Amino acid sequence: MGVELDRAAQKLGITRQSLIKVFISEKLKENAVKLTSGS
Repeated sequence: MGVELDRAAQKLGITRQSLIKVFISEKLKENAVKLTSGS
């Protein structure tokens, strides 16, 4: 399964690491918004 995902990502010109970076940055943004709006 992981191999198929990697192949699909390569077709799109995306590495799994860059996907993870985007995912993490989005999560950080969400948390930052919650923190700033909460205070």
